[in-house]
Formats: sequence, structure tokens, C-alpha cells
Amino acid sequence: MELSSLDLSTSSEKGYEFEFIPEATGVGEGFYITVLGKHADTIKEWTRKAVNNMRERERLLAKKGKDDYRKVEEDEAFGIQLAATTIIGWRGLNDGGKPVEYSKEMALTICRINPEIRDQVSAASELMSNFTKSK
Repeated sequence: MELSSLDLSTSSEKGYEFEFIPEATGVGEGFYITVLGKHADTIKEWTRKAVNNMRERERLLAKKGKDDYRKVEEDEAFGIQLAATTIIGWRGLNDGGKPVEYSKEMALTICRINPEIRDQVSAASELMSNFTKSK
């Protein structure tokens, strides 16, 4: 085994492309999404920053004597943003017959409006065999 094969951070930075399959039809329609792996430094850095910001907010509220809790909407927003951050590109997405170019803002939009996309992005990112070469 090569030492370099143990570096999941580097291999997770390489994009993995999968076809989005709507649950209603079970058939792909040519919309391919490219994602980072869950161990990518990009994902780890975003997650650390987001979680640290939440913790700091909670700490400040506790310091002021306010008993606050994180609402489910905040957890949902975290999941949406994480999925959008995981997406690094796509092909085959159209709007009115015109191609929709990848952007971070559009990734956030599609993750917000379609939970199936979020689920499939997360599943593809979690499966490390998508980012490592089997021998």
C-alpha cells in the first residue's frame, strides 16, 4: 500500500460526477452533478467555520444569560448550505431550454428547492470509494 493512498483529504478534493435520479421516476434525465468528498479540506474548513460560528453565538447568548436553542430551521439551513458547498459543478441543467451555468448561488438554490438533490449530493460525497481507486 502506498502512503499517498491514505490521504483522503487530497483524494476528496477531486470531483466525483453522478447523475441525479429523481425518486418519482427512477430515471435520470441527463443532469450530472460533480461533488467533493466529505474529507476534502474545502468541506472541513467550511464545516469548522459554520460550527464555530454557531458555538460562538450560543456562548455569547449564554454569557448574556439568555437561554437560547438552535431551531430546526437553522439545522435545515446548515444542511442546505453544506450540500451546496459540496457541489463544484454540473452539466445538463436547463431552464427554458437554456443551459444553467454552475454558480455557488445556483447550487444553493437547487439544494434549497429539492431535498432529493441534497440527499444524493450527501450520499455521493459520503461514499469514499467515489474518490479512491480500488486495487
